[in-house]
Amino acid sequence: MFDTGPEEDAWERNAKRLNVDLASIERIQLSHWHRDHSGGMLRAVKMITEAKMTRSVPSKPAVIDLHPARPDYRGFMVDTKTISMQADPSFSEIEAAGGVVEKHSEPHTVLDDMFLVSGEIPRLTPYETGLKGGLRFEGSTGEWEVDETISDERFLMCNLKGESDPEERRL
Repeated sequence: MFDTGPEEDAWERNAKRLNVDLASIERIQLSHWHRDHSGGMLRAVKMITEAKMTRSVPSKPAVIDLHPARPDYRGFMVDTKTISMQADPSFSEIEAAGGVVEKHSEPHTVLDDMFLVSGEIPRLTPYETGLKGGLRFEGSTGEWEVDETISDERFLMCNLKGESDPEERRL
């Protein structure tokens, strides 16, 4: 599963509407630490854990694949005012909900090498400007820091049969 949306109630409502087999979810991949991507995380992990526990065949807990550089808060600078978003779920909160946290900042494959998680995405081109006015709060320093590049952002790529070799595509 990729991201969990902005809030727990919306995640639960959508999962129920889609009639998702929650026990089949093996991994949650978070694209980056922003509440609109992680807000449903704790409810998702709890519901997936509960669904796995009700299966007659035991299954492993869901792995939650996260970038290790979690800010205490994310926010925005508007004019001269700092606007803070709600905190993203902490690693310990995710584990308490039943998830197994894996922290990765480097590229890695998951689910039998079917998917590649990019690792940090460098901002190299002029159009990759990030998020203007983006901030992150670090509790260790007690300061808001400029964070327009969202350096913890990652993408997920799927390996499609017959599409991994550029020579095959030309035939």
